[in-house]
Amino acid sequence: MKHPSVFGYLAEFETPTELVEAAEKVYAEGYRKIDTYSPFQLLLCSIGSR
Repeated sequence: MKHPSVFGYLAEFETPTELVEAAEKVYAEGYRKIDTYSPFQLLLCSIGSR
């Protein structure tokens, strides 16, 4: 899947669950260079293996 050239996106979420759900959605859309920041410890390594 070809995506337009995008330098990056910035988003803010109210809960860690919302962040994980958003990361799963962008992965499902074909993006593979995903980076997140959270003051909470999150396990995002399972995205893509479900």
